[in-house]
Amino acid sequence: MAPKPDLAAFGDFSQVGHVAPALGAKLEYAISMIPCKKNEDYAYCHLSKIEGVCDGCFLLFDSHCGKDAGARCAKKFLVYLNEIFWSMVENQQYVDDRANAPVSETTGFSAFLDEAVERACAKLDEEIKKKTTSGTTLCVCFVRFGEKKIFLKFAHVGDSRAIVKNAKGECVFATKDHKPNSPEEQERIRGHYDSLHGSESYARFQDLEHVMHSPSSSRATSRGGSLRGGKTTGEGGKGRQPPSPLTPRSSGEEEEQQQQQQRGSEDSNDNDDHSLMDNIPANVNVILGSKLSQLAVASSGGDVSNTRNGANAAANVDENAKNPNKYQVADKRISFIGQFVSDDASGSKLSEIRLFSPSGASYGMSRSIGDRNSPRSMIPVPEFSNLSFDYDTFAMVIIASDGLWDTRTNEQAALLSGTDVQKGSKKLCMLSWDDRAYSGKAMDDISVIAFSLNADAMKKNTGSSGSKSPEDGCCVIQ
Repeated sequence: MAPKPDLAAFGDFSQVGHVAPALGAKLEYAISMIPCKKNEDYAYCHLSKIEGVCDGCFLLFDSHCGKDAGARCAKKFLVYLNEIFWSMVENQQYVDDRANAPVSETTGFSAFLDEAVERACAKLDEEIKKKTTSGTTLCVCFVRFGEKKIFLKFAHVGDSRAIVKNAKGECVFATKDHKPNSPEEQERIRGHYDSLHGSESYARFQDLEHVMHSPSSSRATSRGGSLRGGKTTGEGGKGRQPPSPLTPRSSGEEEEQQQQQQRGSEDSNDNDDHSLMDNIPANVNVILGSKLSQLAVASSGGDVSNTRNGANAAANVDENAKNPNKYQVADKRISFIGQFVSDDASGSKLSEIRLFSPSGASYGMSRSIGDRNSPRSMIPVPEFSNLSFDYDTFAMVIIASDGLWDTRTNEQAALLSGTDVQKGSKKLCMLSWDDRAYSGKAMDDISVIAFSLNADAMKKNTGSSGSKSPEDGCCVIQ
């Protein structure tokens, strides 16, 4: 049986002071959490007004590889956002009159808020990478009370998701997760590398042999080792086996051996010069990756801090070019999209599609804040959505970490959460915990933020006939 969720917060906006009590009472919220041993989720509500930005907001950070990234974002995000927003040239004239800073009639927020959020995420990303290898997702909802409508602005990075449901329990809006299996994210990553290395340098593998074998797998060993820049390595995946000292050698063979020893010494002097697959303990089916072996020569910048020696890359080009229809690790600095597969003839899928870094790390998301070992294509840039609601329209917003979304679809969460934010957030947490505990899924932190808009409209219309339905004119999305 699932443990009772922690009710981290519960209330409404009627007592905040900067919102009329009648309007503030229309927004009720609750935050429920069931942490696991990692305890890496950070969820909270900010009820104070940030002049020029919002009347309040709800924030969720889901850390991975440690809690440092999420903890820093939870502490600094709004501080940096406020500083950056009012330091922008476009807002300088309103610094002394912040309450009258202009907002858009359509979205209800400043036209410069999106840029400020992007810059705050970029600043946190840079700071976190200097201090820790951990990373975090972000999902924030800014709230603004207008004269006739309630305005919402969502900004999200990674796979923490927000949905909006109407009074019928139907999901009318949902943010899109930033994951490597997303066609939009795959196109973005492909465009990223095409812009760096030329058009069509990053391609989808279909008819090519595109399974990279790990040197630690039995098939890789039986095939003579791993693919290292197009070379077939010898025993243990460390390089070609040298000839026996008792075998007679010609002068040409001796010269070739000396060149190999020289290259080997260069490799040993560079701790970062290692095969990509040497770092990955399983076979990987490459779905989207670099297709030009010449990239190893043409590219000069590393995709992460681990870079490859340029001279050693040039030595491999000719051999790579001999078989252009066979996937090779064209450039160890270039990340790729793929998934782990089994070490047998069936090639069964062992994981979801992931983004692989030259450092050997792999990620289940394509955007995050932090993650020092991630490739350059894994960016901290948020995606934005704007919604507005009439004051006589009911809606409920659910913001949750992947602890919930790995076990429930948007439609299931919308249907199961009901109309009471406190009961709904607790129920979703407990159902997700049960699903993980009894279906063999790995346990994860489960955090749910639920807040209802115009809950009084639902209460007034309950049981009444002939009155306007609270879902009429529901959601307007810009």
